[in-house]
Amino acid sequence: MKKTIATFGILLISLTIFTSCGESQIEKDAKEVAEQLCKSKYEKVSNPNEGTQLTLKSLRLLQEKQKKYTSKSDNKKFMEAYRKAVDECKKRNE
Repeated sequence: MKKTIATFGILLISLTIFTSCGESQIEKDAKEVAEQLCKSKYEKVSNPNEGTQLTLKSLRLLQEKQKKYTSKSDNKKFMEAYRKAVDECKKRNE
């Protein structure tokens, strides 16, 4: 019985550590938007209309994701993660 309780305790601690080390949903959403924007800005397109469509798609995605985070703190986290991801995109494409 003591071994079972100890095993469950270790399992619970391990799960807590591993889940807290991953990216939050806010960070994932911000990266998704930034990658879409990066694609629209740096990807070579065959015609200007295609580039415009990619940019509009990026802006719609940004608006959609921002609506998810209505609290000030979540919106702030989203925008910080978004800016960081955009900066990483710029560095990759310079």
